[in-house]
Amino acid sequence: MDTRTKLSPQESFAGILLAASACDGHISEDEFSQLLTSLFRMKLFRRINEKQFDQVMNKLMGVLKKHGAESLVDGCVDTLPEELH
Repeated sequence: MDTRTKLSPQESFAGILLAASACDGHISEDEFSQLLTSLFRMKLFRRINEKQFDQVMNKLMGVLKKHGAESLVDGCVDTLPEELH
C-alpha cells in the first residue's frame, strides 16, 4: 500500500474487514453485501454519508486489487486506533 496515504480509522477498520473477506482471492457478492451491512451498523460509520462510504470502499478496493490483501492489512494496521484492535 502507498505509505504516503494516511487512512482514517474508518478506512483502516473497513480495510481489514475487506482484506479478511478477500483472503481466499475472491469476494463474492454475498460476502461484500454482508461486509457492508456490518459496517453500516457500527457507530464508527454513523457520521459517514453514502457518498463518503462509496469513496472509502472504492479506495480500499483499488488497493486490494493493485497490491493484494496482505498489503491492504499492513497499510491499515498502522492507522487503526488501539480501541479497535
